[in-house]
Amino acid sequence: MKKICMLMMLGLFVGQPALAEESVAKKAGDGIKQGGEAAGNGIEKGIESTEKGLKKAADATGKGLETAGQWIEKKVHGDK
Repeated sequence: MKKICMLMMLGLFVGQPALAEESVAKKAGDGIKQGGEAAGNGIEKGIESTEKGLKKAADATGKGLETAGQWIEKKVHGDK
């Protein structure tokens, strides 16, 4: 009986660190996963913002070129 109790106690001491290591590894894995998701979301939002900015810049450039073209036409042909 004494040997059985000693073996059970030994099992507890040996098993506890293994459980603790598994818990730490799981927490680290969860942290890495969350970090990856956050980075992915940040990159996606950055791409969306860049696309919106480029579209606005293209629209503004188009309007600017149209206005410049009208100005040049007036200078070349005069007001009609």
